Amino acid sequence: VSSSLICRALRFRQQMELATATEVVLRYEKATAPPVLLLLALRDGEKLLGMALLNLCREAVK
Repeated sequence: VSSSLICRALRFRQQMELATATEVVLRYEKATAPPVLLLLALRDGEKLLGMALLNLCREAVK
């Protein structure tokens, strides 16, 4: 599962060639649970060039 997410992140990163920095954030609902959200932010200095949010939940969050 994580390898496909990394591949998607790299493809997204390649499309944003002007970006000089990439931030990758995993959000967890609980410390012992798997991540529920993957956030990718592409920046050129302080300027945000692109952002992607990937829902990692298998079931809908209530």
